[in-house]
Amino acid sequence: MDINYIDDCSEEQVSNVILVKHITVAAFRNGKYLFVKRRNNTTLELPETEKKQSEQPREAVRRLLSDKLGVISARLEFVTAYSLTDGTEIEYGLLYYADIDDLGPFPHTDLVSVYYLDTPPEDNAKWSFPETQKPLLDKAVEAHKN
Repeated sequence: MDINYIDDCSEEQVSNVILVKHITVAAFRNGKYLFVKRRNNTTLELPETEKKQSEQPREAVRRLLSDKLGVISARLEFVTAYSLTDGTEIEYGLLYYADIDDLGPFPHTDLVSVYYLDTPPEDNAKWSFPETQKPLLDKAVEAHKN
């Protein structure tokens, strides 16, 4: 799976120009990386959701954070749009950076648990999608520094 960044569009332009399927969030709380684990899965991943047809991207991010993770408040930054291709199909996504301020109880969803780590897992076997999510995480962290 190849990932390409579309850095020359604003958040508003992207949602009007491309059909966004994935929304990925690099989330942090108190300086720690947030990872989730899905039911019947042993690997970690970044929080991700699909955008509903009538939904704006930030609404999808807020829905993901509140409904799936119990986040009450967070500061969001749009990082970039991206495309994923396996050589035959192309899917588009948006990447956000979230700094979580306040958490409520963890909702009971398809996510089993949330992990806060000092560093991302080094071993690819601990990631659900290392070929895409590791570069997305690196991109979000780098963009947030600048």
